[in-house]
Amino acid sequence: MKINLEDFRRDAYVDAIYAKMEKDNVVGVFSDKVEALLISYGFIVYPILGLDSYIFDYFKLDNICDPINSTIAYLKTKKCPLIYASKFFVVDTYCEKFNKFLKENTEKDVVYEDDLKSYLENFDGRNFDEKIYKESQKKLGKIKNLLKDLE
Repeated sequence: MKINLEDFRRDAYVDAIYAKMEKDNVVGVFSDKVEALLISYGFIVYPILGLDSYIFDYFKLDNICDPINSTIAYLKTKKCPLIYASKFFVVDTYCEKFNKFLKENTEKDVVYEDDLKSYLENFDGRNFDEKIYKESQKKLGKIKNLLKDLE
C-alpha cells in the first residue's frame, strides 16, 4: 500500500475534526518547541503555518508576506480544518508581525511558548503527566533525527 503526503494531510484534517468533536483537545502550533508539553496535558498538536497560494483567490491582504496572508486567509475563510479545530494557538517570537495579525484575526487564545506552562497549569482542570512528557520527548527526538537524515 502506497501512502503519499497528500493522504497524510487528508487524514490529519479528518482526525482533527473528530478530535474537536469528541474531546476538543486540538492545539495549533506555530512553534517547534512545545509539542511534548502539550501532549503531556492531553492535547493533540498540529503545526499550522503553511503556504498554499490557492487560498489567495479567496482572501489576500496587501503588503503582507505570503505566510501571514495564507494563515490569515485560512483563518478568515474557515477552509483549514486544522485551524478550525484548534482550541488555542501557541506561537514563538520569531515573527511578531505574524503574531499580531493572528491575535487580531481570531477569538481563540494566542499563547507564547514561554508562557505556555503557566497557561496550561490554569487550563480546564488538565494535569501534567511526567511519564507522557518524557516519552513524547524521546519520540519527538527520534522524529527530528530522522528528518535530519532525510535532508
